[in-house]
Amino acid sequence: MRYTVCLIVFYLCSVASSSTRLASGNRDIFNNCFRAGLIMFSTILTIGQMVFAIGGTENNYPLMLTGRFIFGLGGECMSVSQSAIVANWFKGNELSFAFGLNLSVSRAGSVLNGVVTPRLVQSHDGLIGFALWVGFGFCCFSLLNAFALAIVDYWADKQDNVAAVTLSEEDKFKWKDLTTFGLPYWLITVSCCMFYMSTSVYFMLAEGMCEKKFGFDSVMAGQLAVVPYFMSMGLSPILGFTIDKVGRRAMFIMISSIISVLACVYTAFMHSLPINSPNPDWFVLIPLIGLGFAYSIYASALWGSIPYVV
Repeated sequence: MRYTVCLIVFYLCSVASSSTRLASGNRDIFNNCFRAGLIMFSTILTIGQMVFAIGGTENNYPLMLTGRFIFGLGGECMSVSQSAIVANWFKGNELSFAFGLNLSVSRAGSVLNGVVTPRLVQSHDGLIGFALWVGFGFCCFSLLNAFALAIVDYWADKQDNVAAVTLSEEDKFKWKDLTTFGLPYWLITVSCCMFYMSTSVYFMLAEGMCEKKFGFDSVMAGQLAVVPYFMSMGLSPILGFTIDKVGRRAMFIMISSIISVLACVYTAFMHSLPINSPNPDWFVLIPLIGLGFAYSIYASALWGSIPYVV
């Protein structure tokens, strides 16, 4: 139950921070200061992980919730800043491949987390503190990379003689601008919300599900839970490149959504087994692999579609 509350706090803060970014009413801040935003949100994220690690070490649940609250404030906004920089560097039929490669690196981190974290906890008598501090170290490394990216992006602008752009009042975001977005944009938005709402919860609970429902030990459950991320790590750049060449992004989005629905339904009807069962249910790999395909296809097709509908 406490783990579920932590997830809810994280996602609510992610939505709130995204809404705040939209409601600021000044698109100039986010069109021209993505470098500063990347550093700021990366810093907030790192502070959140530090607070979370302190709470985990001290077995202080309210402090852990506070850490996730802070982490959520920075996480999604940092991703938006990253995506904006990627979209600035890559155009046209390069975009899906670039987003796919970016997603691949992100999923590599998820794979590493799923494989390493259970072993770190197991090696420290079931205590999570050390594993959380290792995560904090990775966040610090990510923050250093954010500084490096901001420097490279700034240097590139200087080399290309890109002047800072100041938007007029007419060009700044206003709430009534939402009415100018066409139906394709809103369909993508609803699809994105529904797809990630279902798959993210599945992935978050996959480790516990493999352990408590399908009979695997904690280490193997952690490894199985990252199968979709591992597949996404390898497939996303390839699928992104393919979709750039083939097009038909809407068709790929539809196919991936159908696969994800079938995988979730299949999981729901699988039989439960006791923890550490001598014969765990390896058929759980079927929905995990299916979701890996669906997740890779969807992300590669979706994010490259947005510039075409706004």
